[in-house]
Amino acid sequence: MPVSTLLNFKRVAVKKGATNQVSFSIPYNEFSYINSKGEKVQHQGKATLTVGNASPGQRSQELGANAFTMEVEL
Repeated sequence: MPVSTLLNFKRVAVKKGATNQVSFSIPYNEFSYINSKGEKVQHQGKATLTVGNASPGQRSQELGANAFTMEVEL
């Protein structure tokens, strides 16, 4: 199973000190992956979603990236 996958992105301009509300939906079939046998497998159980201004990771955090992470049940 992949560690993380970029599903889609959209640049949203937010002025310094301001906030913005965004919404999005992720179709259930996007939570699938190709296993080592080359078969498409639908992910079951919990998945972690990360929304932020950089890819999730230690280096991004060290450089000041902001991210919001949440677990969802599929």
